[in-house]
Amino acid sequence: MTDTLMGILFAVVAVAMLAGSAWGQPWRFDDVTVVGCYDGDTCTVTLPGVHPLFGREARVRLLGVDAPELSGACAVERKLARRARAVTRGAVLDAERVDVVDVEQLDVWGRILGRLVADGVDVGRGLVVAGLARVVRGREQAVWC
Repeated sequence: MTDTLMGILFAVVAVAMLAGSAWGQPWRFDDVTVVGCYDGDTCTVTLPGVHPLFGREARVRLLGVDAPELSGACAVERKLARRARAVTRGAVLDAERVDVVDVEQLDVWGRILGRLVADGVDVGRGLVVAGLARVVRGREQAVWC
């Protein structure tokens, strides 16, 4: 995808999201298909009803939580990251229905910031309860080492 097309996509999604929030409507994508998960807090989904011109897939970054990084600074973080990814994958790939809710915006890497809800369960909250993610604000990152 060219930089120009990515810029157009970014602008269209941003305007649509701003319009939705300006009208007091929470932005969400219902019944998405999860293609895969890169790590514990980032998954790729297909968005129903989105024209193929804008891409068939979008990355979703879990809002308000930070999971350990696969390329973390220490062995403990990398081990926790693999466990977090396995838990997230299991939750979303085995689910009958996955929704992306409470979408706020796109992050600096073009990922949708929102909560993944698999069969009614908040995936990010589940990671936090399991000790595989921490609650964060904004671009804050948890320290795992």
